[in-house]
Amino acid sequence: MTMEWHTTSVSRLRSSCSANRQGGVDRKWVISLPGACVLGGKESPCEEMDAATVDARGRSPSEELRAFVVSTVSNVPSGTRVALASLFVGYLLASLPILGTAIIKIFALIPSNTFSKMMLWNVLTHCLIESSFISFVLTSVALLSIGRWVEPLWGAREMALFSAFTQATAGFMACFGLFFMYFVTTIPEFLFLPHYGALPLVAAFGVAVKQLGAELQFISIGPFQVQARYLPLLYIGTNAVLCSFQLIPVGAFLLVFDATLTAWFYLRFLQSSGNGATRGDASGSLAVHTFFPEPLSSFVETLTKAAERLATPTLSRYSRVAVSGGSGRLGGDAAGADSGSLPAAHKPQDGMDVDRRRSLALKSLEERMTHEISASSQDGTEDNV
Repeated sequence: MTMEWHTTSVSRLRSSCSANRQGGVDRKWVISLPGACVLGGKESPCEEMDAATVDARGRSPSEELRAFVVSTVSNVPSGTRVALASLFVGYLLASLPILGTAIIKIFALIPSNTFSKMMLWNVLTHCLIESSFISFVLTSVALLSIGRWVEPLWGAREMALFSAFTQATAGFMACFGLFFMYFVTTIPEFLFLPHYGALPLVAAFGVAVKQLGAELQFISIGPFQVQARYLPLLYIGTNAVLCSFQLIPVGAFLLVFDATLTAWFYLRFLQSSGNGATRGDASGSLAVHTFFPEPLSSFVETLTKAAERLATPTLSRYSRVAVSGGSGRLGGDAAGADSGSLPAAHKPQDGMDVDRRRSLALKSLEERMTHEISASSQDGTEDNV
């Protein structure tokens, strides 16, 4: 069975890996990480290893697996390490036989406690608590794969800011949603059931992956292939199915949905550019209709264009008031007031400029990771000698 998990949008590396994977070798599994091919536990720049090659190098499969784990951990960026360590600590605390229940009540999102007892930190800490080992492993692998790709492009500070904003906002939105559902149904579980887990954090970074590489073939298992642009919709749909079968609570699904919506809003309108002169991403990769496959995409695009035409006069009037009501210098600029333009710091980034800077960043990431993997492979060869 062949399994490919693509987590890089660098097409040149991906195509060269695909070329090198052709042949008659009996391959058990393949995982393609950023800038590298991993086969049978060995990470190298598109270098394949079968059982004969492993035996020729004199390294057992367990040694290969250990070397792969060490190489993977050593290449994890600092911010991703902190996130994984925090999730691991939260899992250990929630799993304690006696104190675990108390820890969950303190840090999980419980709407009745969040507002009535003013435990407002719950809207942020809920994503760092896990009590299920399977859920902990799956979310850790997802965050590890995404963090190794996103953090080198964003930096640890932007990644932390994005995580805090999306999770806190999603926590508040889910609380209000659960309060509304309680008032409609009078079901007490909506107010007193604890909600926790890293599912909403994975949902937020799924939108980030879509922004950075919308056309990336992120998952490929036999005939099943998923592009990064459909990851948010697939993730929401999967959680909706789990919620419908009562495998996850309604609050968990609300957190996933709100985190996805909040992540899109942050990246589309609030994220600062590298020089701080502009905010938001106006490129087509974050257009609303791109979240949906055809034929839904065309239908949603028609609706969004109609909504934009209705909202444009209101936004233009607001922009003129904002500019003329600011400083005297801005208000005296007749051309700026008539055009309804906003200051540069509040304008969305131009789509072509965003795509250009994203391509440069991906190229820089490709060169850096290729250099790191080459150095790691040389070290492994020297050790064998």
